[in-house]
Amino acid sequence: MQFLPRLCALLLLTFAVGACKKDKDDPQPATSDSPGEVKYTYAGVTYTVTDVREVSAFLSTGSNNMLIMASPDGKPGISLALNNFTTTGTRLLQRGSTSDLRSTVAQLTRFDSPAPNKPAYSTLYGPSATNGSVVVTSYNLSGNRLTGTFSFTGGPISGSGATGTAVVTNGSFDFTVINRF
Repeated sequence: MQFLPRLCALLLLTFAVGACKKDKDDPQPATSDSPGEVKYTYAGVTYTVTDVREVSAFLSTGSNNMLIMASPDGKPGISLALNNFTTTGTRLLQRGSTSDLRSTVAQLTRFDSPAPNKPAYSTLYGPSATNGSVVVTSYNLSGNRLTGTFSFTGGPISGSGATGTAVVTNGSFDFTVINRF
């Protein structure tokens, strides 16, 4: 029942692997089979991620945990972990412990940083008791549909080299493919 600590470790590992996923000189084939789209604004720049290699939604059907990831090559990436997810509504992103299995967590990782350890920020370490929210506006598992909005402020994750806070605004997600495991 230690899902959240494992999930946080998976998020960090996924972002670490994602940061090394391809060289800048690799050809970038066009893809039309995107599972969805994630948009967000960080440091005054708006990112739209649709590439099938860089965006995904996963649902653990046994534990009802949803993971949404956007990892654009060489740019800041985000992940949202919604634990005990079953329906639409607002989920608050609260400061807390990785041992709280009810937590909903948001994270930003700076893949654009030249540092060997990519600075990472999490709402678990944010400056306030509540550091944002995720609002799921549409959820239909049989129809493979998941939409919603998010915004958050994350505090530095220890050991990542991050300092200060990271503020993500105007976030939205729209998926037509939900991977199940």
